[in-house]
Amino acid sequence: MPFSQMFVWVEGPDDQRFVETILLPAMQEQYDFVEIVPYAGMTKDKAIKWLESIRAMENTEYVFLADRDRSPCVSQKKADLTRKIKSLQANRISVVVEEIEGWYLAGLTALGRASLEIPEIANTDNVNKEAFDLHRAEEFDSRVDWMIEMLRFYSLEEGTARNSSLRYFTEKFLPGAAQY
Repeated sequence: MPFSQMFVWVEGPDDQRFVETILLPAMQEQYDFVEIVPYAGMTKDKAIKWLESIRAMENTEYVFLADRDRSPCVSQKKADLTRKIKSLQANRISVVVEEIEGWYLAGLTALGRASLEIPEIANTDNVNKEAFDLHRAEEFDSRVDWMIEMLRFYSLEEGTARNSSLRYFTEKFLPGAAQY
């Protein structure tokens, strides 16, 4: 079996933390090498060159994570990104609906919700940063510490049931991984 690689492009530290903690273990079951590439602040030229080098390698894949943010739909977000970053392929983009914070809330287990005093949210597709922050317990001065604590109580299976873009990501980019 040939050596295989996956490069996961993430926007910022919250995305990177989520991928490292929750998705990376499953990806490491599928690929010999996985690298997380933070792209916020990267020049457009550097991103294009890096993507071109990845695309030139054999047995190498990439996925580009991006929040939908203010785009009216996923298709528009993908079109905007491929127009801006010429080497980026639309079929390698996974748009996080609405923002990565929805993925954090989606997989929080019942024990985690009880521990962090967060109500169950059946569908987190429309959770943005502001809605997410409303759930933060007063005991956490740091948003980052709170997010790290959430990941201690995480179930990818529950997350895919509560967030359609996380489900899309796992079905498309982790199909051969062991059942989460």
